Amino acid sequence: MILGIDLGTCNTLAATLTRDGYPVIINDSYFKENATPSQLIIDDKMAIVGSMAVQYSDLYPNKNLIQYYKRNFGTQEPIFKDTNNNYWFSETIAAIILKKIKFDAELSLSETVDEVVITVPAHYNDLQRKSVIEAANLADINLIALLEEPVAAALSYMSTTSYDDEIIMVYDFGGGTFDLTLITKNNNQVHVLAKEGASSLGGKEFDEIIIKRIKEDYQHCFNQDISNDLYLLNKVRKIAENVKVQICTNEDGWVQKWISLSNNAFEFCFGIKELEQKSNEIIKNTERIVDRCLRSVGISFLDIHKIVMVGGTSQIPFIKSYWKNKINPESQELIYHDPFSSVALGAAIYAGRIGKNSGIKVPLELKTVSTYNIAILGNASSKDFDLLIFKNSPLPIQAQRFYTLKPNEKIDLKIVQYWDENDVFALGTLHIGPYLNDDDWRIELLIENRSNETMGVKVKNTANGKDLKFSFDKEQSKYVYNTEEQKKLLNTLTINTII
Repeated sequence: MILGIDLGTCNTLAATLTRDGYPVIINDSYFKENATPSQLIIDDKMAIVGSMAVQYSDLYPNKNLIQYYKRNFGTQEPIFKDTNNNYWFSETIAAIILKKIKFDAELSLSETVDEVVITVPAHYNDLQRKSVIEAANLADINLIALLEEPVAAALSYMSTTSYDDEIIMVYDFGGGTFDLTLITKNNNQVHVLAKEGASSLGGKEFDEIIIKRIKEDYQHCFNQDISNDLYLLNKVRKIAENVKVQICTNEDGWVQKWISLSNNAFEFCFGIKELEQKSNEIIKNTERIVDRCLRSVGISFLDIHKIVMVGGTSQIPFIKSYWKNKINPESQELIYHDPFSSVALGAAIYAGRIGKNSGIKVPLELKTVSTYNIAILGNASSKDFDLLIFKNSPLPIQAQRFYTLKPNEKIDLKIVQYWDENDVFALGTLHIGPYLNDDDWRIELLIENRSNETMGVKVKNTANGKDLKFSFDKEQSKYVYNTEEQKKLLNTLTINTII
């Protein structure tokens, strides 16, 4: 069985293909829901995952409910410390959820999961993508490809309609991230034209607006600050999420309810108009990302034929209205195609087209581009960018630089990814040399940006073409991630008491 997994910030979904090649969502094995909340609680040797964790947290709010773990990918920063002083990293947390998803799929269809495609935000950098690969490795999953979420959503939409040579803008506003991708299609070739996004922009930011209002109202009524009370904050976060859903689905866009916190109760009133007013800057940020993406390929908003809105946050009514007022209805179309499930469905379609065991013969060729500029910052204190790979360059791509090393000399080169000089992300430092030589050596540095947008580095001796040894250090963290230790921690767990 092939599997497409939408490893989402708020919810994780899995899909597979029926025997006639139609993508379908696989339900949670216990709750029979089509999505597993990307939340869990680690309690001694047990991991409580998904809806079960949400229910458990309602009963025991003092338990640490782990969520939004994806924002720690690529950081080397742990997100949880258990009672035995073990540090758990985001990769291990993701692996727990992936194991649960795989179990559900195999239980539901009575087949073994052979090949998996996992989706990632389009703007993920090299280290974040490698965190997802590490999570799959920890979960013993045969990962055959990473697929960007907006591309997956576009593939799902393309499977239901017949068109070519139109420019589609996928506006993917999820629970924790925002992605924007420009895509076009010609026969069985899908071309990604440009990508943009933000790692910390999503539904969570809208929740924080409501959380702030609840905290302010509570302090006003009882003169108490609950900002440092983990028990109450967990409860407030759930209340805020429910308020957001209610005001976005109620016809009057208004919530009036009593909230009880720490033996105190107060009436809370909140409306969608207030949320819209206070979130105006968030929406403007997404528009700035849209403008930046369009400028990068030299087109205007009116050149877009279809805007596909996906992700839970894109369904907020005033966000729909905002973009509906931007388009030209005579030449442009705003589309809501399976906004909550299209990413998982698209991942299953892609897995079926590239998987060895899917049995589908119709190929699909995906041509994508680099998300970031890639550059070398030179030795030590250098601030001059030596640009190797331009943003939105067709992938895969290689760049090379030549250096001359004197006997026993070494060089240190910092490699960075960036959108612009104000948004630079250091991947790490490359240490080349010293080599045992009696004369100057001419070496070749080769940087590869692969189709899945992970990076590879090689150093060669130009005289004989042989590879040379080098070391690559990531930015230092006070924590040390160790795959074997995280694997041991993972193997001590039972997941929802059924695995």
